[in-house]
Amino acid sequence: MEAKRAGTIAILIMGLIFLCVGGLIGGFGALYVLSAHEQGIADTGRRLTIGIAMIAVGLVIWVLAAGGAFLAWRRMQPKPEQKITVEQQVELTGDVDLASLRCQSCGAPLPRDAIEVKEGAVIVSCPHCGASYQMVEEPKW
Repeated sequence: MEAKRAGTIAILIMGLIFLCVGGLIGGFGALYVLSAHEQGIADTGRRLTIGIAMIAVGLVIWVLAAGGAFLAWRRMQPKPEQKITVEQQVELTGDVDLASLRCQSCGAPLPRDAIEVKEGAVIVSCPHCGASYQMVEEPKW
């Protein structure tokens, strides 16, 4: 966790440096463009080209800084919790009539929610007498 936090801080610092450098380069590019229009300058086209190139480089650096800020923001967000649902289905091979299932201890009829699958075994919990036992499937023959 500390390494992730240190990495995020490093990304933020680099983003701030990129913003400053991009601003300086873009600012000097704007000065070059403005100075190209002064009277008495022999190479106005060259100054204008350099100024526009510096402004473009400054904008690219600002885009990189914005990307770094976005990455830092994403790293600071908590991870979404993963919920795992395990669904087990039991297929009984014999002739089983759920309406006629009765508790082995007291003989009371068992509702559907009295049967659960725990760790691969079918467990019956009687709501009447409180007995809990594993259902054993008898062979067909």
